Amino acid sequence: MLTLYHAPNTRSVKVRWLLEEMGINYRLETRELQLGGGFHSQNVPGGKFPAVTDGDVVMNESAAIMEYILDRYGPAGLAPARDSSGWPLFLQWLHYAESTAFPVFQNIAFHSFQLAESMRAPVVVANETPWAKDILKHIDQQLAAGGYLLGSRFSAADIQLGFAVFMAQRIGLVDGYSHVAAWLQRLQQRPALARALAEP
Repeated sequence: MLTLYHAPNTRSVKVRWLLEEMGINYRLETRELQLGGGFHSQNVPGGKFPAVTDGDVVMNESAAIMEYILDRYGPAGLAPARDSSGWPLFLQWLHYAESTAFPVFQNIAFHSFQLAESMRAPVVVANETPWAKDILKHIDQQLAAGGYLLGSRFSAADIQLGFAVFMAQRIGLVDGYSHVAAWLQRLQQRPALARALAEP
């Protein structure tokens, strides 16, 4: 059975969300996030969240985990067929979340309120905020056509990027991006997300 090692408020939430959307039977192992121990210091396989084991398979990268689950257990309508015209767009948004959007939003959050005040660098917030606005504008334009990243169809890319944009919302960056705000509302209404956020 696939096992997800989970800590609330970490990237493991989006893997749990995907599993709930797909209705997959999985085992949840909840761990407490260890703060200050450095990268790869968590008490989970591979040393960081998210962590998934499936037989001999051990994975820690969220986008790779999501692709693996979709391939291994069936897309369940959450990804286009690999030979379809929608597959490249799906991949683009699935990886945009971690490679482009999340690092910018995270840096702003770190230096706005997450780090101890003595460690915050206002220059980081000043430098990253224009990038964050460009990212949100790009996402907003994509959502204008149909409400989700792939038009009218909800997909795993919405899960992956939605997690990142929820952070942008928490730091007050999504005001003025009406399509993004409406999209986040739709995501928040999904029962699978509520289950993924629930205490085990």
